[in-house]
Amino acid sequence: MEPIKLNPTDHRVWEDLFGIAIGVTLCGLGLLIFRDLGLTVGGTAGLALLVHYGTGLSLGLSYSLINLPFYAFAWVKMGWAFTLRTLITVTLLSVGVEWAASMIQFSRLDPLLGTWVAGVLVGMGLLSVFRHGSSFGGSGILAAFLQDHFGIKAGYVQLAFDSVVLLVAFLMLEPSALAYSVVSALILNGLVAVNHNRARYVGVT
Repeated sequence: MEPIKLNPTDHRVWEDLFGIAIGVTLCGLGLLIFRDLGLTVGGTAGLALLVHYGTGLSLGLSYSLINLPFYAFAWVKMGWAFTLRTLITVTLLSVGVEWAASMIQFSRLDPLLGTWVAGVLVGMGLLSVFRHGSSFGGSGILAAFLQDHFGIKAGYVQLAFDSVVLLVAFLMLEPSALAYSVVSALILNGLVAVNHNRARYVGVT
């Protein structure tokens, strides 16, 4: 009897949940660093930060509300499983970032180092949820769709969205904060563009 051959890129349910939890943890910590530095990062998370700065609405609630229109697109284009995972991921991040904010305080944050660390954390968080069939919603949904169906690197799609968000940030942030935010977007999306390639997971050339 031949053994059942499994697709090397498939994951068990517990592996998906664990991977999503890791992604949420990394991204949530990165967003807290961005928030405490008064920076933005582009994409849906960046919009949520700008809404938070401009209105005083909590970061978690801002993030949830911005993502609502994107679920319909995810359902039609990516299927119910991806949409459900994304809904779970967004909810976990929205709730988790508010909970973590009450548990973590940064007494000192160097802007340059904080920009690097936060960009890496959010980028690795994106990779983790992408690899487990989910996203952080918003532009991440479209980025995952274009990557999987047309081979357009997700990092480049994210960078296009980030450019729009940074244009809005130009009207809201101080020049130094805007400069750091641009650097953070380059770090985050460069990391995703270099690493988000399904073929590389299993060594296919």
